[in-house]
Amino acid sequence: MDATVFYNEEQDTYGQNGMIVQSVPKSIFDAEKNKPKSEKTQGEILGNCKDFATQKGVRNEEAQPGTEIKGATAINPADDLPF
Repeated sequence: MDATVFYNEEQDTYGQNGMIVQSVPKSIFDAEKNKPKSEKTQGEILGNCKDFATQKGVRNEEAQPGTEIKGATAINPADDLPF
């Protein structure tokens, strides 16, 4: 599935940095190029997104691999898939 993330560096009142929407198929996008924005097909909203590094006060450029994030679950690479 193709999806698009709309990202904002500043968190909203709920602590979210953006949202993820399903992408519109290219054939529909091309067919509606000349329509006004209000009449174009929009992708379904799949959910919100949060930048955990920003939440911790560390920008992505400064975040180090293996940095512990409060509330995150550590994943052991030796473990098998959970299903």
